[in-house]
Amino acid sequence: MNIHKKRPYKKINFFKFIPLMIILVVSFITVGFCAIQSNLLVTDIGATVRVEKDIRVTGISVKNSSGNAISNWEDYNVKSIMSSVSLPNADSTITYNVEITNFGNVEAGILNITGLSSNLNYSISNYTLRNTLCDDNDPTKCKLGSISTLEITIGYNENGYDSSNTTHVFDMDFEFYFIDAIARIGDNYYDTLQDAVDDVPTNGTQTEVVLLKSTSELITVSAGKNIVFDLQNNTLSNKAVGTPIIENYGSIKMTNGNLSTNATQGAVNVYGGASFDISGGKIEATGTKQTIYNDGGTVTISGNAYLSNTSAQRASVQNQAGGTLLITGGTIISSNHSAVNNAGTLTIGKKDGNVNSNSPVLQGAAYGVTSTTNFNFYDGIIKGKTDCFNNENKIIDKETGYGILKDTEIIGNYTYKTAQLAIIAIVTFNPNQGTVSETTRTVRKGSSVGSLPIPTREGFLFDGWFTDETDGSEIDENEIITNDTQFFAHWTDESDVYIAQIDDTNYKTLQAAITAAKANTETTIKLIRNTIENVTVTSSKNIILNLQSYKITNSTNDAVITNNGRLKIMGGNITTSSTSTAAINNTSTMIITDSHISATGARQAIYNNGGTLTISGSAYLSATTSVRATVQNQANSTLTITGGTVVSTKQEAVSNAGNLTIGTKDGNISNVPILQGTTYGVTNTSTFNFYDGILKGQTGAFSGIISDKELNSDIVNGTETIDGVTYYTAHLN
Repeated sequence: MNIHKKRPYKKINFFKFIPLMIILVVSFITVGFCAIQSNLLVTDIGATVRVEKDIRVTGISVKNSSGNAISNWEDYNVKSIMSSVSLPNADSTITYNVEITNFGNVEAGILNITGLSSNLNYSISNYTLRNTLCDDNDPTKCKLGSISTLEITIGYNENGYDSSNTTHVFDMDFEFYFIDAIARIGDNYYDTLQDAVDDVPTNGTQTEVVLLKSTSELITVSAGKNIVFDLQNNTLSNKAVGTPIIENYGSIKMTNGNLSTNATQGAVNVYGGASFDISGGKIEATGTKQTIYNDGGTVTISGNAYLSNTSAQRASVQNQAGGTLLITGGTIISSNHSAVNNAGTLTIGKKDGNVNSNSPVLQGAAYGVTSTTNFNFYDGIIKGKTDCFNNENKIIDKETGYGILKDTEIIGNYTYKTAQLAIIAIVTFNPNQGTVSETTRTVRKGSSVGSLPIPTREGFLFDGWFTDETDGSEIDENEIITNDTQFFAHWTDESDVYIAQIDDTNYKTLQAAITAAKANTETTIKLIRNTIENVTVTSSKNIILNLQSYKITNSTNDAVITNNGRLKIMGGNITTSSTSTAAINNTSTMIITDSHISATGARQAIYNNGGTLTISGSAYLSATTSVRATVQNQANSTLTITGGTVVSTKQEAVSNAGNLTIGTKDGNISNVPILQGTTYGVTNTSTFNFYDGILKGQTGAFSGIISDKELNSDIVNGTETIDGVTYYTAHLN
């Protein structure tokens, strides 16, 4: 190709194809090509003609009309559409489907459409002039054989209606052009994006530079240039491993598209006096440097911009001394470092009296923000594996009346610490002669206190958290916090306390009672007070565990109950905040009747690994993890759910890879059990039986194949709104 810096658009000269067209006239006659036929077989022509550049109109039809408009006739040729149309009213319009086929091997577009009388106008609802014409059914197919159908509406200009003349004949001419350039400024086309950038004036005049195709280049923007990049969702990548994508000494705005680099340099380098504003699109760095390196310039990140890097050496955005970084929206992620590393001037959010807790989002594998200088925090959520900030004391300004609300979030398999602005209260946990790992906590006013820490005291058993040092009311995780509050641990001398009972014998711990149960003999153990333990039922034990109204909470990160024998659990509550294992691990035989089992950590309520598990009665199981189902039924395991409720707030209720039966095949159909997940009620990699109950999920009621259901029953699909969210449902009828 003859490379030159700037070239005007190229109109199609059909006369140069006359010799070829004469040679092929027999072929065209054979397929019946004419001005009023639109069913030309592109594949056949492609195999025969293979012209380099050829785009034409191949069809026209009326799509719809309004205001009593009528098309009296319509026709077309290779570059025009013709029609006689009656537009009897000022608001009359008629819309045509105009088919355009690209028979060439070069992408093409429409530069202009002319030919309407001065009192008429047109609009195109699904195409913008100067853009590429691609296939209706495949937007990536823009060359040989692509077929585009434009919706062109004809109507009157303002004051163009004349009641004495309502019938109009028009001939609209399409000015096609071929897009074998990389970039465009107005009607000028360029072989490289840098060529287009070089043509931008240096007097500060804002100039739109359009990227027509994905390309790999090193772009340098000189001082004084003011550029709006319209990447048209194309990708601009680094030219070489050792070069960035953009070296910016001027002014750049980016609203869409992708910058992608695997370089040992950052994607975008911004220097003193320059500015870079990204409000949309993505910048992704998979090399060893940042998405943006701001060395004395001004960088603004807003809207739905998305920036991510994978380097363990650099933050996603590096703001050097002398640099100004304003983040009012978007998402910034580093999978191996901090999201933002700041040594300059940093402001997160807008100080406007309103707090948007979810915009922007800064998430780093180390810190959300690492800063050596003071900065402002007005909006957004900051997340980090190590912590939200490397130094929270560097925050010098935030919205009046708001404090920093701390929490945790499970992302993937990791726990991130989070921080956002809220109207908060400070909760103090007084261990009252004991010790506790968490002494204070920030809670959004009007919200519950959440999971409670567990203190320890040598020789004493923890009774719970109370509102007074020696008396008061006991509180739980649902306690609503309205003001700064202090809670006190209460204790009982362990020499005076018994936890469990077999017949008339009392035991200091639940594990001691389980150990005392006779081998291979059904034994009922009653829990007679709350306990914090991790217990194991060995293979020789056959236990009926009656929790009555009491609760078992894990004391370590292990399972509350590990069952390798025979275990039936009745009543009470089992809770865990473990980040590494389920509340209950079952490898043998277990029945849950009416107990409540909840997992607020990063795992399941029950993990059934090779065992036989039955959930029945009024049992209630819940989990809040985003990485595990509430009940996980592994391969070679059997799970039967005849009653109760299984709920997941972030995943499926049941994940099944073994044998699953929901309900009882007894000829009757009931609406219990209930399996409700935010993805699916059931995610199933094998088949399962469905005899009773309701399955609910936001993605779908279930995923998998139902192998058996009640005779002559049908699956009824529907929807249900729960807390303002639509769930898909399935039950039998």
